[in-house]
Amino acid sequence: MDFTVSLGTLLKIAGISVGTYVLLPLFLVLRDYLLWQIIDRFIITEDLENKINLYSACLVQWNNEYVGSATIQNTAGIVRYCIDEADVSKEELTSYRENRDKLQSEMNKTIWFIQRRSNLVSWLLKHYKQDSDNPIKLMHEASNLRAKESYEKNNS
Repeated sequence: MDFTVSLGTLLKIAGISVGTYVLLPLFLVLRDYLLWQIIDRFIITEDLENKINLYSACLVQWNNEYVGSATIQNTAGIVRYCIDEADVSKEELTSYRENRDKLQSEMNKTIWFIQRRSNLVSWLLKHYKQDSDNPIKLMHEASNLRAKESYEKNNS
């Protein structure tokens, strides 16, 4: 029994092998490299870093200054304005609430911006099957920790 293989068949097998074992992995590496370059240059920008740091500073300020209650109590015709159970004037309470609302508004705007970028990166990483953690989430956690440590250091 004679078994012959043509030169064309051997070249096809060699071409398929080179494509599968050399070119495809090179293409995937290049794709992943380009993906991370796009993330680094166009998504994780200086503006995003500034917003992450701003949000962290606002969050620390919120947690340390505005977590308590601000109430108006009317007992037997006597009106009391209280911040954390301490009596304050009406103007102080109004100022406290205005500053709290401004801070909350700023936090809402910045977290919305950060969350959109983070969702985009998460989607890209999931779509292209990257096993990496979301770098924006890691930046956000590190910024929160730095802001908290800085606040504690300055107020100790």
